[in-house]
Amino acid sequence: MQVQEYQRVPIIPLERKLRRLEGKFGTIEHVFLQKTKSTYIKKELEEFIFNLNSDLILLPSLIKADEPTILQIHYDTIPNCACISSVIERNYPFGLPEKAIAYIANQLLCALEYLEQKRIVHRSVKCSNVFVDTNGDVKLGGLHTAIHLDKKKFWIRTSNNVNEFDADILKDSLFWLAPEVLKQDLVGYNTKSDVYSYGIVIVEAANGFAPFSDMEKLEMLYEKLQGTTPKLLDSRTISEEENFDSHRNKKFSDEFHELVPLILDCNQDTRLTLNDLRVHPFIIKHNINQKQSLTDLLPLLTIA
Repeated sequence: MQVQEYQRVPIIPLERKLRRLEGKFGTIEHVFLQKTKSTYIKKELEEFIFNLNSDLILLPSLIKADEPTILQIHYDTIPNCACISSVIERNYPFGLPEKAIAYIANQLLCALEYLEQKRIVHRSVKCSNVFVDTNGDVKLGGLHTAIHLDKKKFWIRTSNNVNEFDADILKDSLFWLAPEVLKQDLVGYNTKSDVYSYGIVIVEAANGFAPFSDMEKLEMLYEKLQGTTPKLLDSRTISEEENFDSHRNKKFSDEFHELVPLILDCNQDTRLTLNDLRVHPFIIKHNINQKQSLTDLLPLLTIA
């Protein structure tokens, strides 16, 4: 029997039974859909996937249908891990060391490169969706927000853009989203929007808090659409009037300072691509000199 693969499967079941099989490396959910007809097409299955503790689901997740009434959902979870936001909160309230940020940035870049190859926009790249395990490996979770670039409305002018905005799914990621995603216009957005979110992540990791997080949502939207670019807080950027005394003793490299405005460019046309990012001096410099694991670079790291 031929097996078909789906990026997103919008089928609503009239009756659903679950049987969970735990394996050594992951979990398989068997979803039995009975009396399902094409006229019942909705987003029920997407909501089902969303409820599977989806923040801990790793890429790639796979949905297979081997019969019209049976779906198998294969996914892996991350054991013994901590999200970067909790690491910052518990152990590094004023931000991570630059070498640790570079390590995370490089591994996160690998994940985004994989998604771009699959024509997938993540739409929720943030520190709470970036995980580190006891081996110091970095993983990207939260794939329930992802969208495929082939899910394009016929009126979108650019073939590689989408303009979907799922408010219920994205409501907790607004501060990390690129301006073009928040605009919800007919131009749409593409994988470059994840580059912007990537930039917010590394600034959040450096400063100890997410940019714009002290603002109301409407104010945040206004600032992004006006082109406001977050900055790294260190001895170079903090003025005497600013109350960031705990950050004054920090000093980030020139390469790091140079990178931030390039990936947080509010214009997606001039923002760095993932290919540009891969050859940026900040990434290259730390890749060449990287001889330690993330657990070595974060001696205060604790994973509950």
